[in-house]
Amino acid sequence: MTARTRQRLVALAERLDELARHSMRLWLDAGLDPLGGAHGFLDRTFRPRLDEDDAPQGPSGEVRGDQSLVQQARHLYAYSLYAERRPGEARAVEFAHALHAHLVDAFERDGAFLHIRARDGRARSQTIELYAQGFGIFALATYGRVFGVAEPALRALRHFEALDARLHDPEQGGYDQRNDGAWLTFVSAPTGAAKCTNTHIHTLEALSALGRALPSATLVRERILELVTLLATRLPQQSGYLPLFFDAAWRPVGPERVSYGHDVETAWLLLDALDVLQAHGQVPSDLALSVRGAAQAMVRHALRTGWDPAGGFFDHGTPEGVSSPSSALGRDKVWWAQAEALPGLYRCFRLSADETLVTRLEMVAEFLAARSWDEQFGGYYWSVDSSGRPLLPPLGRGDHKGEFWKTPYHDVRACVLTVDWIREDA
Repeated sequence: MTARTRQRLVALAERLDELARHSMRLWLDAGLDPLGGAHGFLDRTFRPRLDEDDAPQGPSGEVRGDQSLVQQARHLYAYSLYAERRPGEARAVEFAHALHAHLVDAFERDGAFLHIRARDGRARSQTIELYAQGFGIFALATYGRVFGVAEPALRALRHFEALDARLHDPEQGGYDQRNDGAWLTFVSAPTGAAKCTNTHIHTLEALSALGRALPSATLVRERILELVTLLATRLPQQSGYLPLFFDAAWRPVGPERVSYGHDVETAWLLLDALDVLQAHGQVPSDLALSVRGAAQAMVRHALRTGWDPAGGFFDHGTPEGVSSPSSALGRDKVWWAQAEALPGLYRCFRLSADETLVTRLEMVAEFLAARSWDEQFGGYYWSVDSSGRPLLPPLGRGDHKGEFWKTPYHDVRACVLTVDWIREDA
């Protein structure tokens, strides 16, 4: 690394740290729901909004004020991580403890987590889906490790073991999702789909957290190794991208599409899982090389086919190597995809020392700060166009700041981790 590159990265770290502080402060100032947990819905000004008479008006067809498992778990994870990485913020510790108690007391039922909970405590949905349950595991494991408490991680292990016994595919590897609640229907999976890439990358993420919290959990290490091997050696296509859906034997199904944000996210999650395995001496050298190669190939393909010259990644498109030319079909700039580009690009820079990636990182940070960020009320819009114009319905999801799928998890985590890695290296 040249002295000039080191200076640029140090300056980038300062900017990203400031973004993380500003974002987290808004979430902390919004407070928690007086009835427990994080607010189900926050408007553009970070004020809670509730629907009356169970008339759903939320962006996912939910009743605003309801709480989802994914949402509450992601909040718990974000505050736990921030408490660990930025110990000067006492409210993050307070929120983490409160959210842990809420997840255990209000969401656990009969050996699983509720999927959606009404604000008055009713079970709105008891669907059990690997994707959502995995975030409960992820959050409990992280909370337990950060605060040095064994019970939450052991609770997470029990949840994982129950899911694994029900859904694991012993022949082809991974998890058969044909009986995985209503997930494949929810994500509009094509006919013949049995396995969803998005679910598997976040299951790996959860298991990496569980492996860090419980290093002696043999089944967890075995499944991390299995998923890493699949995602690095079996599922990537020749040009480097990951299809969105597969059949039970891991053959791609449906239209040939690539989600640029998910591929860049997968790249660094794979490398993170490799770190967990290598801490226990679990990785053959050829697999480690394959993981690093696959991660870089995913990032490079996303840069070639989904990069916006204004900075950051478009949403989705046609990959290289198909009958029609590769192109970005969804040209909206979703906030989480830009956030996940930060750790994805930096981990790739660590491997390659390619200084052009530093320029890309600077462009993503500039786009997040200058175009994704709401200058009037703070926080990130769900999506904007390349000029920074918020995409409101029907073109986009809206200008609200908090909902089932919008929490501090993506952006605060991405900024904090990237900052800390830069400072370790610089």
